[in-house]
Amino acid sequence: MPPETSQPSLQFFLRFLKPYRWTISASMLFLVIGQVAASLQPVWLKKIVDGVTQGQPLHGILLVAIFYFGLRFATALLSFLRDVIFAPIEMGISRTLAKDLFAHLLHLPVTYHGEQKLGASSRRITRGSRAVQFILDFMVGNILPTSIQLLIATGILLKLYPPAYGLIILGTIVSYTAFTIWATEKRQVFRLAANGADDEVGGLEIDALGNIETVKYFNAETELLRRYAPLVDNRYRLNVTSNQIFAAVEGGQGIILLIGLGSVILMAIRQTVDHTLTIGDLVLLTTYIGQLSAPIGVLGFIYRQIKDGLADIDGMLKMLQEKISISEPANPLSLAEPKGEVVFQNVSFNYEADRDILKRVNLAVKPGQKIAFVGAS
Repeated sequence: MPPETSQPSLQFFLRFLKPYRWTISASMLFLVIGQVAASLQPVWLKKIVDGVTQGQPLHGILLVAIFYFGLRFATALLSFLRDVIFAPIEMGISRTLAKDLFAHLLHLPVTYHGEQKLGASSRRITRGSRAVQFILDFMVGNILPTSIQLLIATGILLKLYPPAYGLIILGTIVSYTAFTIWATEKRQVFRLAANGADDEVGGLEIDALGNIETVKYFNAETELLRRYAPLVDNRYRLNVTSNQIFAAVEGGQGIILLIGLGSVILMAIRQTVDHTLTIGDLVLLTTYIGQLSAPIGVLGFIYRQIKDGLADIDGMLKMLQEKISISEPANPLSLAEPKGEVVFQNVSFNYEADRDILKRVNLAVKPGQKIAFVGAS
């Protein structure tokens, strides 16, 4: 079993969201109003169908139809406004993150960079940046709208129809969500381990190809291939296991939706045949099922993708959390009378406690002299 790895908290995202709080509020307002309009559409569609089947006057039906299409237009317009407002937020956060990360890496000590593999670091940055954009995009474009729509639809069903309809929908949502969270957490361990394995593969690839002349000089191709093969095999095994669990999760989610939403449709058909419900009621219920089934299915997929995204951000977040051990002084001293001479008196220096770079060095460098330190290769 691969070891678990800590993941970034909500504070990580709030740090970058804070400068955009008013723009985000406007975007969220459009989102909520748009979802209310979308959730009311089946109710007015029911009125149209009942009006036609019950022989109501045409002008009354047309007025209801105008209101229905007005709701559809409002939904589309509000969705457009939400996305237009949120676009600079998403790109702005990515820009800020890139600047902060690059500046932080530049200020980290030489020892940190010496311990890292360039290929592994590059992959962590690429995966993390892509994941931040993905999470923000799907939070606003899918998760929040779907959650609001589910709450409104469940409330409408509980108000207009016998409790069984709303309770079945609510039970389906709760069961689906609980199963998705439980199964995804089990899979996440393998996803994190697969990322680590991918870092190792990328690190060896970049280091080998970036120093190909040295590899050729020492005839090290066979040795590198010997080290490379088990790394690729390990990445393969972890990714296969992760994908197999992913398939099992999708199957379980499909069964939960089939049982829950299918039960609502069967109840509606039976009560329509018994004349307990009207044709308009059947249209409303089947429309809600159609509106809810696709978003719920997508919601499960997005939750898994967001958990994968958090795993991808994990490596980049660890870079941002690295401590800067050597900082520039806030108030550096200026030399009153520089003489152009540098003197070392019993100077020792090291990056690590058990590895001396300079050891009790005494040296005087006269103006114009060029001195080089040359160590063992």
